[in-house]
Amino acid sequence: MQEQAYDLLKRALGDHPQVAQALFDLGDLRAESGQREEARKDWDQSLVLWESTRGKDHPALAYPLTRLAALDLEDGHAKQAVERLERALKVRGRKGLAPMLLADTQFDLAKALHQSGEDRTRAQELARKARKTYEEAGPEGAPSVAAVDRWLAEVGPEEAPLSP
Repeated sequence: MQEQAYDLLKRALGDHPQVAQALFDLGDLRAESGQREEARKDWDQSLVLWESTRGKDHPALAYPLTRLAALDLEDGHAKQAVERLERALKVRGRKGLAPMLLADTQFDLAKALHQSGEDRTRAQELARKARKTYEEAGPEGAPSVAAVDRWLAEVGPEEAPLSP
């Protein structure tokens, strides 16, 4: 059904941000059903389409960049994930965007940096920044605070969770 909606939108609108959104959503559905490579293609295409219709610095780019980075990490390509997440952090770092989205990207980048072995000090700093934002979000951020604390505890004693 989602594929049909994408096809209809593509025929009706051509290269348009709504078509990029449909591709992104199709990638999510495919990933949920275990079709990783098809999801990767959809997210790659949505990224290219958003870049061409919204520009290379639009915050929407962070969505496919983050999904693609997650696949990169699963596939053992941490350095590629770091590159994608650095870009996602840059486009999400603008004022006026939801702080939780920025925190999600900071935490994802922290995990990728740690896995890559590139900059574990920065990884710790990013995780702590994300944790602070999650904590400030109140009950909505509580599960994410717990996830950051678990991760910090797993990666080593020098990166233990902050005291409240």
